[in-house]
Amino acid sequence: MHWGFDLDKATLVLDHATHIEVALLLIEAYQHALLGKPYAGLVNEGIKQVSYLGSLIRSTASPEQLFHSWAWGLAFKLRPQVLGPQSCTTKFVPDLKSDAELHHLLTAVEARIPLGCFLAFTITSIGYSVDKFCSDGIPLLALLVETRNKKAAILVLAQTLPLFYSCPSYLLKNQRFMQTMQMFLQHEGWTRQSDPGSNTSLLAAIIQTHIVKNAEPGGVGVAAVLDFWANLLTAGSVWHRDPQICHLLDHVCQAAFCYHMGDVLVKIFSQLHKISLGCHGDKGLISSLMSWVVTGNISPSFIEGDSNGKNVWLAWTALNAEALFEESSQLRKFVEMELQKDLRISADQALKVAQSRLKLQYVPTAQRLMIYRWLHQALATPLEHPLLPLIWQKFFLLYLHRPDKENGLPYGGAIGWRFFKSSVQKALLENAKERLGQIAEYHLKALKARPTTVCQDEPGAEDVDDFVVIFVSHDQHNRLFQIFRTFKCWLDYDDLQKTDPYPPSLPANFDSSRLVRVFNNEQDLWLEFVDMNALHEHSILAQEAWLSLWFASRVLNTAHNSPTTGLESVQTMVQSFLQDHKVQQSPLPFPNRHRAPLQPVSPACHLKADKLVCMDLQVLTHQAESAARREAQQATLDSDFLEYLPNLYFNKDSQVMLKLRCNQTEQLCTGPAKITLKFAEAHRDKHVAERLQVMGGEIERLQAEACNTPTHAVPAAAVHTENIITALINSHKNQHSSKVQEVGEMLFYLLTDFVTDETRRYPPTRQFLSSCIAILGQVFIAPVESCCSRLLETMLAKRCICTLLSPHFEPNVAPTHFPQMLNRVARCAATESGDTIFMLLTKFRVAQWLSSTQPPLVLRQKIVEDMHGALCSLGPKPTRAKEALFGLLCQQWQHVLTFQFPDLYGDSLKLLLNGCAEQILSPGCWNVLLNSLCLNPIASETSKPSSLDQPAPAKLSHAQVKETVKWLSTFFRSQRLDLNEALSFGLYPMWKPHLESLNNFYQFLTQSMIRVEADTLLNSKPERPALLAGVQSLYASLITLFEPWILPLEVDNKSSSCTYPWISNDVELAVMMVRLFTQCVGLIHELFKSVLPAVGPSPLRLLWSSYCRDITKVGVPEHILAVFHEQLKLLPWANLHLDIAALESIMLAEHEEWHSSVLFLGWLIGQMHWEEIIGAEFSPLHARSLLCVLLHVLAILAKESSLLESPDSGLDLLLSRARTFPWHNVDITTYKMVSDYVSAHYPANMVLCLPEEPRAQILHVLKAASGILAQHGTIAHKDAAEKSLIYLELMVKMLSQDLSHQSVAFVLTDMLESIQGMDILGLPPEAQFTVQANLLTELLSLLNQARPDQAKPLEKALGAWFDSHPCSPLVLPALSAAGRALASIQHLATMTEACIADFFIAHCQTIPTWEPVLATLRVPELTQEDFLQECVSRPAPLTLYAHVLQRRKEQPGVKGDALVLHQLMHWMQQAFPKTEQQESSMLLWWHVAQHLLSLQLQHNQLLPRGEGAHIMLGLVKVLLPLAEDKASGGILGAIGLGRRSPLSQRFRLAARCTLTYLMTRQLPDESLHLVPTSTLQLMPQAAQALSSLENLLSNKQYQEFQGVIEYVCWFIKEPKHTLHDANTLLASLVDMLYPKTVHLAVVCMRAEPTVLACQPQS
Repeated sequence: MHWGFDLDKATLVLDHATHIEVALLLIEAYQHALLGKPYAGLVNEGIKQVSYLGSLIRSTASPEQLFHSWAWGLAFKLRPQVLGPQSCTTKFVPDLKSDAELHHLLTAVEARIPLGCFLAFTITSIGYSVDKFCSDGIPLLALLVETRNKKAAILVLAQTLPLFYSCPSYLLKNQRFMQTMQMFLQHEGWTRQSDPGSNTSLLAAIIQTHIVKNAEPGGVGVAAVLDFWANLLTAGSVWHRDPQICHLLDHVCQAAFCYHMGDVLVKIFSQLHKISLGCHGDKGLISSLMSWVVTGNISPSFIEGDSNGKNVWLAWTALNAEALFEESSQLRKFVEMELQKDLRISADQALKVAQSRLKLQYVPTAQRLMIYRWLHQALATPLEHPLLPLIWQKFFLLYLHRPDKENGLPYGGAIGWRFFKSSVQKALLENAKERLGQIAEYHLKALKARPTTVCQDEPGAEDVDDFVVIFVSHDQHNRLFQIFRTFKCWLDYDDLQKTDPYPPSLPANFDSSRLVRVFNNEQDLWLEFVDMNALHEHSILAQEAWLSLWFASRVLNTAHNSPTTGLESVQTMVQSFLQDHKVQQSPLPFPNRHRAPLQPVSPACHLKADKLVCMDLQVLTHQAESAARREAQQATLDSDFLEYLPNLYFNKDSQVMLKLRCNQTEQLCTGPAKITLKFAEAHRDKHVAERLQVMGGEIERLQAEACNTPTHAVPAAAVHTENIITALINSHKNQHSSKVQEVGEMLFYLLTDFVTDETRRYPPTRQFLSSCIAILGQVFIAPVESCCSRLLETMLAKRCICTLLSPHFEPNVAPTHFPQMLNRVARCAATESGDTIFMLLTKFRVAQWLSSTQPPLVLRQKIVEDMHGALCSLGPKPTRAKEALFGLLCQQWQHVLTFQFPDLYGDSLKLLLNGCAEQILSPGCWNVLLNSLCLNPIASETSKPSSLDQPAPAKLSHAQVKETVKWLSTFFRSQRLDLNEALSFGLYPMWKPHLESLNNFYQFLTQSMIRVEADTLLNSKPERPALLAGVQSLYASLITLFEPWILPLEVDNKSSSCTYPWISNDVELAVMMVRLFTQCVGLIHELFKSVLPAVGPSPLRLLWSSYCRDITKVGVPEHILAVFHEQLKLLPWANLHLDIAALESIMLAEHEEWHSSVLFLGWLIGQMHWEEIIGAEFSPLHARSLLCVLLHVLAILAKESSLLESPDSGLDLLLSRARTFPWHNVDITTYKMVSDYVSAHYPANMVLCLPEEPRAQILHVLKAASGILAQHGTIAHKDAAEKSLIYLELMVKMLSQDLSHQSVAFVLTDMLESIQGMDILGLPPEAQFTVQANLLTELLSLLNQARPDQAKPLEKALGAWFDSHPCSPLVLPALSAAGRALASIQHLATMTEACIADFFIAHCQTIPTWEPVLATLRVPELTQEDFLQECVSRPAPLTLYAHVLQRRKEQPGVKGDALVLHQLMHWMQQAFPKTEQQESSMLLWWHVAQHLLSLQLQHNQLLPRGEGAHIMLGLVKVLLPLAEDKASGGILGAIGLGRRSPLSQRFRLAARCTLTYLMTRQLPDESLHLVPTSTLQLMPQAAQALSSLENLLSNKQYQEFQGVIEYVCWFIKEPKHTLHDANTLLASLVDMLYPKTVHLAVVCMRAEPTVLACQPQS
């Protein structure tokens, strides 16, 4: 039978009376079946319970047991009570004692039968009356509890307790009821211990049901229910230790939170806490001891341990109640103040100080402070618990609290970190950080998990045992992930504690607004992180579970079924009820799985296709936009992640001290060695790590969202659109109607409107829209001519979809609109994407259109202008993205240009040049023109023409070429002179990008023009004037073409200012044009060199003139000249024959100081064949002028060391060859002018260079030109003497500048050699002597300009040269030149003595005479005495002897001889010979002295008596030192130990012989032996001298002179020999001792006394 409710009718299936009647029959049958046994009554019932427990162990049950179970099961199914919906309640409630029908029930109650007691509560007024329940019902309830019928007791409580919520004191003050409830909970605790039992769970469900029902209108209110249950459950003293009570209180606290009634329970718990504190105050000895040990009172708490992870709602309420104590007692405030005052104290110490200040008797330990309690509870709370965010909020309100804002103390940041300074507390904080990471990870995984609520309609649902309920939504998980990630950032960021950060400056994941609320200590709960709806649904679910159990037709078989825990039992019961209810319902029809998800498309859909498709596309667009947003967020997070990742680790200097212990134990160790290691250690930046973790969580969340399956509407919309398009195409194939075509076009453009950035980025929509547009375009757009223009405008308007639409664009299908569409695309070349325009231009097959339509010239000109405009819009440097577009435009322009060439040649050239001049055209455009002319285009990056469709070869006529050359000349000249930029910088900056192509074009034009003109002239064989005129005309055209590019130009006629062709930065560009110009000149020369004369206006001569006229100007920069010089050197200048005017241009350039031009022209001079030029048939006057100018030019060029040192200049070789040129034609005036130029412009040290050095070459040329050294085969110079003298003047002038150089002597001797070798044999002797004397005079004047130290080497060199050239004809001229030129008496004495000696050496083969010497010698009159004294001191005996002879001629007679003799005796006393030549020359003095003495004795009548003897004795005194072997002066000389004489033995012997002879000719009476006698009387001194002479015969040193000694001894002893025979003896000595000394021959010639005697007397 169905004992339940009909939910549709809200009534019982069976009548309520039937339920009562069956209940009464049940209790009557129960009494008859079991109470008739011997074990009746309460004991009977107890035995039955024991029997029942035993049956659980046995495999089979007894009949009594089966009946007992069945009876209780039926009792639970019956609904006799007034409970449930109001419509189902009965009208009255019978009384147990007064109603006769309840006799059996009364009997059972009186018999204390539990089943009867249970039915009494459900049927009678005991369960519906407050009074009846208090008087009769409470004992019955206690009986049910005592007999372990807890299920029945629970049902009774569920029925009766709502009566007492409005008057709770009836039960709460009823001791029996309170004891019964305590017994009920204790029994449940014995069964389940720590876990809540099934009955406790049912009771919790009843409590939730009562709360929900009383929250409805008409109820007593939630507060009353909460107050009743809170007081009921906390009535015991140790209720907080009972897990069953804590479980029920946890549900009560949860309900209070859901209905925002938490303050009600907090007040109750707070009052209980105060009461517990009062009880706690009575401490005994042990408690006091424990308090002292733990440094604080062990304060009571409603939470066992540090936290309660099972009953979180209860813990939340209890902690809030306990926190009121810290606030009300100001304990926390004072603790924070103490911590803030002193940074060194700990939390325990601060707690003690606060206790002493507040004088509190009940102070918890430091571990009982709320900051620790909240943190412990947060760590213990399960991850999924709804209160977890609020618990962490409570912790952070304390941890980030800033007490300085309230206490007025100095700022110290947050105070929370001071509570976590010990190692244990730090570990707790680290656990908190780890826990927050786990919580955030949990919610992130929940985001990724796809919710799978299983329903029975799905396949396989019948195999699912559990009913899965999702209480937390996806958005809630997201919010929880965000807040816990923020909590972790707060905890990781230490600066939040120790500083006062500016919250808006913190990263977004710090949630700055919420952080400010925490800093401000706002206590409002963050309920947005608690899903209140889910909590309400949980309460309602508990209510429904209880109601389902109450109204179910079937419940658990017995009250002793296997219990379940918590919500699982409720869910199990609900599931059982639903399964039973499903069985009773009729089966559902089986679904039709073959039914199509979409309806087929109607054939008439094209009438509203746009609306249908538009709705579908909106669905797809929404899906694409969502995906695009996720992708953008993902990209942003990835970028930020990569930005932070490199900063995750950083190096930090660290050091570690290591202790190294020794292993030796035998010796005493003073301790381990300490080593400090310093290193850079990698540290992890916790702030960066935190941000990376947060960003990683965000990335995972986005990925989880991206994995969600799209809704069913998305694929449905796509399929529906495809069906419409398919139907439309099929209709079009069957019937080509304009309506269908119109709809197809409209649908095509509608689809294009929905192609956005989002749909293109989302692959499904991109692929779908692309396929739809492709099929519609193939059918309705591409083959239709009228669609081309609109499609082009659409593509230009929507660049992003151009690639989708371009396959359907065919402009050749519409040839009439082809130019307009091409113009439209070309105008967009600059403003739009290069790829887009390129793709569109590829659709225009220009070559095909030209060949098919044959457009007129005007139309083609318009297309060329359009192409030119498009290319100009791309700019001079197209971007890389537009390179392909540029190449395609050039190719199309080339197709138009080559079509019927050269119709558009002129127009294209003008457009090209104008665009380049305006600098808006790319250099690659030149390839169009060059390709059209069949030239090799310049390959560039911006222009790579395709190998396909190359134009056919095209040529220009000669007239067109000349016209082009003329037009280009005019165009660029105008550009050069009219543009300010060109006036300042030339054309090259403007034309730099185009110059290479322009150079190619110029090359084509010039070569074509030159070759055609050359062929014309050479084939016509004109006369010489006509040929020269043709060459000049061709050169003029060439120079006119290149003039704007390479030549300086005058700005106007009124001003002399000049504009130069290029600046220094454009040299490389100018080289191209100058090179081309020189190549053209070279080509002209090559073509005409065989017919042009050597001398005349040849191309090279014209170029020389142009250079000198146009380039060598004042102010022309060096960089311009350098380019010309480099390129012009490449021409064959060796073939050019220069004239005088060309050479004079070099002189002009040098005069104007155009140094670079001089160098260049000098280089050209060195390349020419001057032997051929000089040997050409010129008139004598012309040849003389040419050589004069050439000598001057060589003098100008030879001073340029760069030319001389350059290996390719040829100037060095030219100077070498120039020595053989016919310089005799050069007049003396020119030679003097060139010599002066060399003297003024050349360095003086050039004369000291070696002969082979290049810089000395000009001196050799001048030497050759002077005629001082005649070359073999050359014509004698008629004015060689004058030019030689000029040459020597130049040389002396240069040498005088640096006389200290070691090479001066070499140059001096070289000039002597040149003078000696001079060809003057044709002159008379007197003239020769004069020339040589003049030359030597100029040469010897060099000594006058030298310092003594400088003159000494020169003097030595002169002497050495004359010594080495004794027979030189320059001896006597040198003697004459020395007297005229030398100002120094030292130099004069040396030079004179050397020349006289050399003169006699030169005449060694003959008997010379002294007459030439006497005629040549010149003694200076002003310094005569000084000169003579210098000759004496040297000595210079030959010079003095010649002077004596000159004096005798000047002063003849006895008186003159006496003066000469006197001066000679004076010289002989002072002079001492130093060389053998001087020794031999001294004999001349003896000879003259003896001769003059003899003359005085013979002819001087006035000679005083004895004067002769006196003179002779003076001569003896002079000879005596010369004759001694050793010096007799001084002490050593007196004793015979003087030094050895430096004189030779030969000279000493001659002196001794002469001395002895003179001494023997003095008689004892001091008279002279002047007359021969028979005997010779000797004075003692004379005898001694003679004896000494004879002793020399035995002297070994004089062994070789024994014959001379014997002869002299005989001659002395002969008395016939008088004093007058002294010279005879001297002549004999000369003959024997100096037979080869030439200058002593005069002694022998005058030895005879008769000769001397015959000399006349004056």
